[in-house]
Amino acid sequence: MIKPLLIAKNENAGILKKALVELEHHTPRYLIGSCWSLKSFINSDLKSYMAQTHFVFDDSAFIERGDEFIELLSELREKHEKVTLIIYCNKFKTGDLFLRRLVEAGFTNVIAGYKDSTEIKNCELMLADLREALTDGLSEQKYERFFISEEPEDETVDTEDGNAEVENPENPIEQKTIAVFGSQRRVGTTTFAMSLCSNAVKNGGKAVLVLTGEDAESEQEYLCKHFNGANNDGFITVNDIDVFANEVATGMDDYSLVVFDCGWVQENTDKIEKMQEVDGLYLCCGIGWKDLKHVSSAHLCLQSMTYTVVVNTEDETLLGKYNEELCKNCNEAIGVRFDDVNRIVR
Repeated sequence: MIKPLLIAKNENAGILKKALVELEHHTPRYLIGSCWSLKSFINSDLKSYMAQTHFVFDDSAFIERGDEFIELLSELREKHEKVTLIIYCNKFKTGDLFLRRLVEAGFTNVIAGYKDSTEIKNCELMLADLREALTDGLSEQKYERFFISEEPEDETVDTEDGNAEVENPENPIEQKTIAVFGSQRRVGTTTFAMSLCSNAVKNGGKAVLVLTGEDAESEQEYLCKHFNGANNDGFITVNDIDVFANEVATGMDDYSLVVFDCGWVQENTDKIEKMQEVDGLYLCCGIGWKDLKHVSSAHLCLQSMTYTVVVNTEDETLLGKYNEELCKNCNEAIGVRFDDVNRIVR
Protein backbone atom coordinates (compact mmCIF):
# COMPACT_ATOMS: atom_id res chain seq x y z
CA MET A 1 0.00 0.00 0.00
CA ILE A 2 1.25 3.46 -0.89
CA LYS A 3 1.53 5.88 2.02
CA PRO A 4 2.77 9.17 0.55
CA LEU A 5 3.96 12.34 2.28
CA LEU A 6 3.72 15.56 0.27
CA ILE A 7 5.80 18.64 1.05
CA ALA A 8 4.82 21.39 -1.34
CA LYS A 9 4.51 25.08 -1.87
CA ASN A 10 0.95 26.32 -1.51
CA GLU A 11 0.59 27.19 -5.20
CA ASN A 12 1.55 23.64 -6.26
CA ALA A 13 -0.25 21.76 -3.50
CA GLY A 14 -3.65 21.55 -5.21
CA ILE A 15 -2.54 19.73 -8.33
CA LEU A 16 -0.25 17.38 -6.39
CA LYS A 17 -2.97 16.56 -3.85
CA LYS A 18 -5.32 15.74 -6.70
CA ALA A 19 -2.86 13.28 -8.21
CA LEU A 20 -2.30 11.55 -4.86
CA VAL A 21 -5.99 11.29 -3.99
CA GLU A 22 -6.82 9.92 -7.46
CA LEU A 23 -4.69 6.87 -6.75
CA GLU A 24 -7.16 5.91 -4.00
CA HIS A 25 -4.47 4.54 -1.74
CA HIS A 26 -3.81 5.38 1.90
CA THR A 27 -4.73 8.98 2.75
CA PRO A 28 -1.64 11.12 2.04
CA ARG A 29 -0.04 13.31 4.68
CA TYR A 30 0.66 16.91 3.76
CA LEU A 31 3.11 19.62 4.82
CA ILE A 32 2.18 22.73 2.87
CA GLY A 33 4.00 26.05 2.81
CA SER A 34 7.22 27.71 1.73
CA CYS A 35 10.65 28.14 3.28
CA TRP A 36 10.90 24.52 4.43
CA SER A 37 14.36 23.36 5.42
CA LEU A 38 15.20 19.85 4.22
CA LYS A 39 18.08 19.78 6.70
CA SER A 40 15.73 20.51 9.61
CA PHE A 41 13.22 17.97 8.31
CA ILE A 42 15.89 15.26 8.30
CA ASN A 43 17.20 16.14 11.76
CA SER A 44 13.91 16.86 13.54
CA ASP A 45 10.88 15.51 11.71
CA LEU A 46 11.93 12.46 9.65
CA LYS A 47 11.35 10.09 12.56
CA SER A 48 7.65 11.00 12.49
CA TYR A 49 7.31 9.91 8.85
CA MET A 50 9.26 6.64 8.73
CA ALA A 51 6.02 4.75 8.00
CA GLN A 52 5.52 6.66 4.74
CA THR A 53 6.45 4.72 1.61
CA HIS A 54 6.82 7.72 -0.70
CA PHE A 55 8.04 11.27 -0.19
CA VAL A 56 6.85 13.73 -2.86
CA PHE A 57 8.98 16.88 -2.56
CA ASP A 58 8.20 20.10 -4.39
CA ASP A 59 11.71 21.49 -4.78
CA SER A 60 10.47 25.10 -4.75
CA ALA A 61 9.13 24.67 -1.19
CA PHE A 62 12.64 24.28 0.26
CA ILE A 63 15.20 26.93 1.11
CA GLU A 64 18.08 24.68 0.04
CA ARG A 65 19.00 24.84 -3.63
CA GLY A 66 21.15 23.06 -6.22
CA ASP A 67 23.93 20.78 -4.99
CA GLU A 68 23.06 21.41 -1.33
CA PHE A 69 19.52 20.15 -1.94
CA ILE A 70 20.83 17.05 -3.74
CA GLU A 71 23.33 16.29 -0.96
CA LEU A 72 20.56 16.47 1.63
CA LEU A 73 18.39 14.14 -0.47
CA SER A 74 21.28 11.66 -0.42
CA GLU A 75 21.51 11.98 3.37
CA LEU A 76 17.76 11.39 3.64
CA ARG A 77 18.02 8.30 1.43
CA GLU A 78 20.67 6.84 3.74
CA LYS A 79 18.47 7.35 6.81
CA HIS A 80 15.29 6.00 5.20
CA GLU A 81 16.42 3.43 2.66
CA LYS A 82 12.95 2.02 1.98
CA VAL A 83 11.28 5.29 0.99
CA THR A 84 10.73 6.23 -2.66
CA LEU A 85 11.76 9.83 -3.29
CA ILE A 86 9.88 11.79 -5.95
CA ILE A 87 11.08 15.30 -6.78
CA TYR A 88 8.58 17.68 -8.36
CA CYS A 89 10.39 20.41 -10.31
CA ASN A 90 7.77 22.37 -12.19
CA LYS A 91 10.10 25.35 -12.68
CA PHE A 92 12.59 23.21 -14.61
CA LYS A 93 12.41 21.70 -18.07
CA THR A 94 14.40 19.28 -20.22
CA GLY A 95 17.89 20.68 -20.65
CA ASP A 96 18.29 22.22 -17.19
CA LEU A 97 21.51 21.11 -15.52
CA PHE A 98 19.88 20.68 -12.10
CA LEU A 99 17.70 17.85 -13.47
CA ARG A 100 20.72 16.06 -14.87
CA ARG A 101 22.50 16.30 -11.52
CA LEU A 102 19.50 14.81 -9.74
CA VAL A 103 19.43 11.80 -12.04
CA GLU A 104 23.21 11.36 -11.87
CA ALA A 105 22.89 11.25 -8.07
CA GLY A 106 20.43 8.37 -8.43
CA PHE A 107 17.15 10.28 -8.07
CA THR A 108 15.32 9.09 -11.17
CA ASN A 109 11.76 9.88 -10.08
CA VAL A 110 12.00 13.47 -11.25
CA ILE A 111 8.83 15.23 -12.40
CA ALA A 112 9.73 18.21 -14.58
CA GLY A 113 8.43 20.20 -17.53
CA TYR A 114 8.56 19.26 -21.19
CA LYS A 115 9.97 21.68 -23.72
CA ASP A 116 7.85 22.90 -26.59
CA SER A 117 4.60 21.87 -24.88
CA THR A 118 1.59 24.03 -24.14
CA GLU A 119 0.87 24.77 -20.49
CA ILE A 120 -2.12 22.41 -20.45
CA LYS A 121 -0.26 19.61 -22.24
CA ASN A 122 2.75 20.08 -19.98
CA CYS A 123 0.55 19.73 -16.90
CA GLU A 124 -1.02 16.53 -18.27
CA LEU A 125 2.39 15.00 -19.02
CA MET A 126 3.78 15.84 -15.59
CA LEU A 127 0.74 14.40 -13.82
CA ALA A 128 1.09 11.20 -15.86
CA ASP A 129 4.76 11.03 -14.82
CA LEU A 130 3.81 11.54 -11.17
CA ARG A 131 1.31 8.69 -11.28
CA GLU A 132 3.91 6.45 -12.92
CA ALA A 133 6.53 7.38 -10.31
CA LEU A 134 4.11 6.59 -7.48
CA THR A 135 3.09 3.21 -8.84
CA ASP A 136 5.96 1.64 -10.79
CA GLY A 137 8.73 4.23 -10.69
CA LEU A 138 9.55 6.54 -13.59
CA SER A 139 10.76 4.56 -16.60
CA GLU A 140 14.28 4.98 -17.96
CA GLN A 141 12.76 6.28 -21.18
CA LYS A 142 11.23 9.15 -19.20
CA TYR A 143 14.17 10.18 -17.05
CA GLU A 144 16.92 9.74 -19.63
CA ARG A 145 15.74 12.98 -21.27
CA PHE A 146 17.29 14.82 -18.32
CA PHE A 147 20.77 13.78 -19.43
CA ILE A 148 20.44 16.34 -22.23
CA SER A 149 21.80 19.49 -20.65
CA GLU A 150 22.18 22.87 -22.19
CA GLU A 151 24.97 24.54 -20.27
CA PRO A 152 25.61 28.19 -21.10
CA GLU A 153 28.80 28.93 -22.93
CA ASP A 154 31.56 30.60 -20.95
CA GLU A 155 31.72 34.31 -21.52
CA THR A 156 35.22 35.69 -22.03
CA VAL A 157 36.65 39.16 -21.71
CA ASP A 158 39.90 40.48 -23.09
CA THR A 159 42.50 41.45 -20.49
CA GLU A 160 45.07 44.20 -20.89
CA ASP A 161 47.76 41.72 -21.96
CA GLY A 162 45.51 40.45 -24.76
CA ASN A 163 44.79 37.07 -23.19
CA ALA A 164 41.22 35.84 -22.95
CA GLU A 165 39.89 35.38 -19.46
CA VAL A 166 36.77 33.46 -18.51
CA GLU A 167 34.26 35.66 -16.79
CA ASN A 168 32.31 33.99 -13.99
CA PRO A 169 29.50 36.32 -13.04
CA GLU A 170 28.07 35.56 -9.62
CA ASN A 171 24.67 33.91 -9.78
CA PRO A 172 21.91 36.15 -8.45
CA ILE A 173 20.32 35.10 -5.17
CA GLU A 174 17.08 33.19 -5.58
CA GLN A 175 14.74 35.15 -3.36
CA LYS A 176 11.49 34.22 -1.66
CA THR A 177 8.96 36.76 -0.47
CA ILE A 178 6.32 36.15 2.17
CA ALA A 179 3.53 38.35 3.51
CA VAL A 180 2.02 37.81 6.97
CA PHE A 181 -1.30 39.30 8.08
CA GLY A 182 -3.14 38.96 11.39
CA SER A 183 -6.85 38.14 11.74
CA GLN A 184 -6.88 40.72 14.55
CA ARG A 185 -4.40 42.60 16.74
CA ARG A 186 -1.90 40.78 18.93
CA VAL A 187 -2.24 37.25 17.55
CA GLY A 188 1.51 36.72 17.08
CA THR A 189 1.96 38.08 13.56
CA THR A 190 5.40 39.57 14.27
CA THR A 191 6.50 36.50 16.26
CA PHE A 192 5.60 34.27 13.32
CA ALA A 193 7.31 36.61 10.83
CA MET A 194 10.48 36.75 12.94
CA SER A 195 10.44 32.96 13.26
CA LEU A 196 10.33 32.58 9.47
CA CYS A 197 13.35 34.88 9.19
CA SER A 198 15.19 33.10 11.99
CA ASN A 199 14.65 29.74 10.29
CA ALA A 200 16.17 31.07 7.06
CA VAL A 201 19.20 32.51 8.91
CA LYS A 202 19.81 29.26 10.80
CA ASN A 203 19.98 27.46 7.48
CA GLY A 204 22.53 29.80 5.92
CA GLY A 205 20.24 32.36 4.33
CA LYS A 206 20.03 36.11 4.73
CA ALA A 207 16.65 37.42 5.87
CA VAL A 208 14.94 40.76 6.25
CA LEU A 209 11.70 41.65 8.05
CA VAL A 210 9.79 44.65 6.76
CA LEU A 211 7.25 46.06 9.23
CA THR A 212 4.48 47.73 7.23
CA GLY A 213 1.73 48.36 9.83
CA GLU A 214 0.73 51.70 11.31
CA ASP A 215 2.91 51.09 14.39
CA ALA A 216 5.95 49.99 12.36
CA GLU A 217 8.42 52.45 13.86
CA SER A 218 7.40 51.85 17.48
CA GLU A 219 7.45 48.09 16.86
CA GLN A 220 10.94 48.34 15.39
CA GLU A 221 12.03 50.33 18.47
CA TYR A 222 10.53 47.67 20.75
CA LEU A 223 12.38 44.84 18.97
CA CYS A 224 15.65 46.74 19.18
CA LYS A 225 15.25 47.49 22.89
CA HIS A 226 14.05 44.11 24.14
CA PHE A 227 16.11 41.82 21.88
CA ASN A 228 19.45 43.64 22.03
CA GLY A 229 19.17 44.90 18.48
CA ALA A 230 21.80 47.03 16.77
CA ASN A 231 20.90 50.36 15.21
CA ASN A 232 22.07 50.82 11.65
CA ASP A 233 21.47 53.51 9.07
CA GLY A 234 17.70 53.33 8.62
CA PHE A 235 17.17 49.82 10.02
CA ILE A 236 18.03 47.59 12.98
CA THR A 237 19.53 44.11 13.18
CA VAL A 238 18.14 41.58 15.66
CA ASN A 239 19.69 38.09 15.86
CA ASP A 240 21.21 38.52 12.37
CA ILE A 241 17.83 39.58 10.95
CA ASP A 242 17.60 43.05 9.42
CA VAL A 243 14.39 44.85 10.35
CA PHE A 244 13.02 47.84 8.43
CA ALA A 245 10.10 50.04 9.42
CA ASN A 246 7.70 50.79 6.57
CA GLU A 247 8.09 49.55 3.02
CA VAL A 248 11.48 49.57 1.35
CA ALA A 249 11.64 49.92 -2.41
CA THR A 250 15.35 49.25 -2.89
CA GLY A 251 18.16 47.24 -1.33
CA MET A 252 16.25 43.96 -1.05
CA ASP A 253 18.17 42.01 -3.71
CA ASP A 254 20.81 40.74 -1.27
CA TYR A 255 18.31 38.79 0.83
CA SER A 256 17.26 35.19 0.25
CA LEU A 257 14.07 35.77 2.26
CA VAL A 258 11.97 38.92 2.54
CA VAL A 259 9.07 38.82 5.01
CA PHE A 260 6.47 41.59 5.12
CA ASP A 261 4.69 41.89 8.48
CA CYS A 262 1.45 43.60 7.42
CA GLY A 263 -0.34 43.65 10.76
CA TRP A 264 -4.11 43.37 11.26
CA VAL A 265 -5.58 42.79 7.81
CA GLN A 266 -8.67 44.96 8.33
CA GLU A 267 -6.51 47.94 9.28
CA ASN A 268 -4.17 47.41 6.34
CA THR A 269 -6.35 46.51 3.38
CA ASP A 270 -4.26 48.83 1.23
CA LYS A 271 -1.36 46.38 1.61
CA ILE A 272 -3.26 43.44 0.08
CA GLU A 273 -2.95 44.48 -3.55
CA LYS A 274 0.77 45.17 -3.07
CA MET A 275 1.25 41.57 -1.92
CA GLN A 276 -0.24 39.96 -5.05
CA GLU A 277 3.14 38.68 -6.27
CA VAL A 278 4.57 37.21 -3.05
CA ASP A 279 5.59 33.55 -2.95
CA GLY A 280 3.57 32.83 0.17
CA LEU A 281 0.84 34.56 2.16
CA TYR A 282 -0.15 33.62 5.71
CA LEU A 283 -2.99 34.72 7.97
CA CYS A 284 -2.19 34.32 11.69
CA CYS A 285 -5.05 33.70 14.10
CA GLY A 286 -5.61 32.83 17.74
CA ILE A 287 -6.60 29.43 19.12
CA GLY A 288 -9.94 30.28 20.74
CA TRP A 289 -13.31 29.56 19.12
CA LYS A 290 -14.08 33.29 19.15
CA ASP A 291 -11.08 33.74 16.87
CA LEU A 292 -12.89 31.92 14.06
CA LYS A 293 -15.20 34.87 13.48
CA HIS A 294 -12.14 37.10 13.06
CA VAL A 295 -10.75 34.67 10.47
CA SER A 296 -14.02 34.79 8.58
CA SER A 297 -13.94 38.60 8.62
CA ALA A 298 -10.35 38.57 7.40
CA HIS A 299 -11.33 36.23 4.57
CA LEU A 300 -13.64 38.91 3.19
CA CYS A 301 -10.54 41.05 2.72
CA LEU A 302 -8.30 38.26 1.38
CA GLN A 303 -10.75 36.22 -0.69
CA SER A 304 -9.05 37.25 -3.94
CA MET A 305 -5.72 35.85 -2.66
CA THR A 306 -4.29 32.37 -2.16
CA TYR A 307 -3.33 32.17 1.50
CA THR A 308 -2.89 29.76 4.39
CA VAL A 309 -4.32 30.19 7.88
CA VAL A 310 -1.73 29.52 10.60
CA VAL A 311 -2.80 28.66 14.13
CA ASN A 312 -0.37 28.82 17.06
CA THR A 313 -0.89 25.21 18.13
CA GLU A 314 0.19 21.63 17.45
CA ASP A 315 -3.06 20.14 18.73
CA GLU A 316 -4.32 18.02 15.83
CA THR A 317 -7.82 17.68 17.33
CA LEU A 318 -8.18 21.46 17.57
CA LEU A 319 -6.88 21.84 14.01
CA GLY A 320 -9.40 19.32 12.74
CA LYS A 321 -12.24 21.32 14.30
CA TYR A 322 -10.81 24.53 12.87
CA ASN A 323 -10.70 23.07 9.38
CA GLU A 324 -14.28 21.82 9.67
CA GLU A 325 -15.34 25.42 10.19
CA LEU A 326 -12.89 27.10 7.83
CA CYS A 327 -13.61 24.85 4.86
CA LYS A 328 -17.04 26.46 4.59
CA ASN A 329 -15.62 29.69 3.22
CA CYS A 330 -11.90 30.05 4.00
CA ASN A 331 -8.62 28.38 3.17
CA GLU A 332 -7.27 25.43 5.16
CA ALA A 333 -5.53 25.93 8.50
CA ILE A 334 -2.17 24.51 9.48
CA GLY A 335 -0.81 24.22 12.99
CA VAL A 336 2.45 26.00 13.70
CA ARG A 337 4.25 26.85 16.87
CA PHE A 338 4.94 30.45 15.96
CA ASP A 339 8.36 30.25 17.63
CA ASP A 340 9.31 27.10 15.68
CA VAL A 341 8.07 27.16 12.08
CA ASN A 342 9.86 23.91 11.18
CA ARG A 343 7.24 21.89 13.02
CA ILE A 344 3.93 21.93 11.18
CA VAL A 345 0.97 19.56 11.42
CA ARG A 346 -2.10 19.16 9.23
